[in-house]
Amino acid sequence: MNNRLIIKATMIAVITLLLTACGYQLQKPIILDDNTQPVYVDGDRLISIALKQQLRSNSIAIVSNASSAKSIITVALIDNDSRSYSVSADARDAESLRSMAASIEWHRIAASENIERTLIQKTVVNAEVVQTQNPDNVAAQNSECEILIRELRERLVEKMISLIRYH
Repeated sequence: MNNRLIIKATMIAVITLLLTACGYQLQKPIILDDNTQPVYVDGDRLISIALKQQLRSNSIAIVSNASSAKSIITVALIDNDSRSYSVSADARDAESLRSMAASIEWHRIAASENIERTLIQKTVVNAEVVQTQNPDNVAAQNSECEILIRELRERLVEKMISLIRYH
């Protein structure tokens, strides 16, 4: 009985050390100064909606018009591309590489000259995913394409949230 307790405690200690060593951490909530909230998010509609949702889930105040905001986050879709990634033996596209790039910029609407206005300079974030091609089932391929584009958008927003968290 005592040996089992020692083994369990040792396993927990080892797993904890391994997780810490590989850089795993629980995500801390985003903490913003009062002079940056509420935030107005402007730009590409679908990315803005996803970013607003993530900001709200982190208890960040979001407003629907720029005139009542203390800071403005601007996002723009730069690139949404698909290209051949590999070719099969019968010279068909076997895989496609889907990529998406977007920019984020965050400025404070400064009430005084002493406050730094730029919180995040224009920064480009990228995401890529490989899609297997199936020319015999075009409907499924198109459906998968829509899902992958949504996944790419979510990855971009995750990267934007990281930038905001550590600004």
